[in-house]
Amino acid sequence: MDLQYELERATDKRFRLAVGSFVEEYNNKVQIVALNEETSEFAAVSTFDHPYPTTKIMWIPDSKGLFPDLVATSGDYLRVWRVNEAETRLECLLNNVSRGMGKVGTSDSFSSCLVVECCML
Repeated sequence: MDLQYELERATDKRFRLAVGSFVEEYNNKVQIVALNEETSEFAAVSTFDHPYPTTKIMWIPDSKGLFPDLVATSGDYLRVWRVNEAETRLECLLNNVSRGMGKVGTSDSFSSCLVVECCML
């Protein structure tokens, strides 16, 4: 199994990772792993299903903690997930189906992407 991961950069969640499985089929997982500072051990905080392997995982750039806790994954589509204490749920999905204004996404050959007004916050 190959892994894709992204380290959280927010100061209150500085030891948190999002890790994606790489199984060459539809059923894959993304797991949120965090450091328990009392025990000094990493533990899974949340696990959710992900269609196809993730090719990139990225937390919302929010060093001050002002925005909702969001993580984006790419694979067959670009997905944005809202991470809560109780669950992680799909917030929005960007694919090639046009449903009107409000969701604009672009990517380049270096695996970076820009999403504008994907999720109304």
